Amino acid sequence: MPGGRDSGIGIGDSQKQRPKPKPKPKPPASALALTNPQSPIPNPGFKTNPQSPIPNPGSRYNGHLLVTKQNMAKASARAPVLGPAFIRLLARFGDADLPSTPPVLTGRLAQWFDWNRALTLSAALDDALPDIEDGPGFDAAEEAACHEARTALVQAIDGEIDLAPPKRPDPAMADIDPGFLPYRRHCLALQRSMAASSGRLRGRLRDMLARQSAQKARLAEVDAVMEAVLSPREQSLLAQVPNLLGLHYQHLRDAAPQETAPPPSPTTTSPTTSASPWLARFRQDLRTALLAELEVRFHPIEGLLAALRTR
Repeated sequence: MPGGRDSGIGIGDSQKQRPKPKPKPKPPASALALTNPQSPIPNPGFKTNPQSPIPNPGSRYNGHLLVTKQNMAKASARAPVLGPAFIRLLARFGDADLPSTPPVLTGRLAQWFDWNRALTLSAALDDALPDIEDGPGFDAAEEAACHEARTALVQAIDGEIDLAPPKRPDPAMADIDPGFLPYRRHCLALQRSMAASSGRLRGRLRDMLARQSAQKARLAEVDAVMEAVLSPREQSLLAQVPNLLGLHYQHLRDAAPQETAPPPSPTTTSPTTSASPWLARFRQDLRTALLAELEVRFHPIEGLLAALRTR
């Protein structure tokens, strides 16, 4: 009888002679192991080495995901840019290779302040509290006026773009792509409107802040110094937005498949009519960029409004 006394092999002997399991294959030396025991599928953010002994997606391999050094370097190069949404958007438009960490604010401000401006800021912070002047105060009507001004700018951003050629061509725009030229004019016009509206509101709110108390009057003086120092640099940097949008326009157009029909003329196409997918995407990106710039320009106004609401 099998397994009995006559066979000469007992149950205990069969357990002793059972072959040992083969060791699991080790990952190749050219790979890195990332431990992820909770996920049964590889991380979609990395590419696996097809030569390594990894099961099909959906199965476990001791909780390890093998990633080659080359793919790891590529993933590091595609790391997202840190910073405000406006900066990330412009970096994408210009394919900029920005640092993974933003610069320190205090260090950057030290580069922008010369001795004269530093002394002016020191006087605003350390001198005696200024006297409170008489004048109109802050109320709900003033806050509503700020909200209306911002709403009007948003509506202008969402409005139709005049695609007709200018009556008087500008020689400075001779090198601009004719297809992009209407969008550049639209961007420049809105930038001028945003600068005028935000500057007017900031000055009026600052005057109202100086009338509430001596401490707030000092805060108003500091804001005036910061505007004098930072506004010229801000305008210089924001002036590059139309150029980055022009690069984005060219990238999208060049990457789009060739159309069988000729592209629509800028004089006959409106934002409400059917357009190529790449052009529709560009218009949406243009709107997003202008809204993000509006957010940046209204940051000081929101700060002044918050100070005015504080009693």
